[in-house]
This record gives sequence, C-alpha cells and structure tokens, in this order.
Amino acid sequence: MQRHRVFIAISLPEDKKRKLADSRQKYQEIPARWTHPKNLHITLEFLGNVNNDELLEIIKTVKEVSKRN
Repeated sequence: MQRHRVFIAISLPEDKKRKLADSRQKYQEIPARWTHPKNLHITLEFLGNVNNDELLEIIKTVKEVSKRN
C-alpha cells in the first residue's frame, strides 16, 4: 500500500520567502528546519505517513474546514 508523507502548511508569497531566506544566517537559533527558498512554508501540523484512503479523508476534511469563516 502506498504511503504519503503529509503535512498541513501555509504557502508564503515569493517576497516573504526571499526575506526569510536572507534572514536565515541572522536567526540561526530559531528551531526551524530550513529548506530551499522556493519551498519555504510554515508547517501547521505534520500528519505523518498516511495511506491513500486516509489521504482522501484528510483532503475532504481540509476542504471543508477551509470553507469556514
């Protein structure tokens, strides 16, 4: 059965990604796992490795929650 590494994250605008990448050396004490600047995001929740059925349910739930005000 195929597993997917899933997390819920906030994508950042390109200008914010550049600014964060430029600040990386200045704020080395921040407990962050740095990635390539084009992939920078803020992880809200790491869900782990999920199977296809779990992934479909997660997608459905996230869509429902994202429609709420």
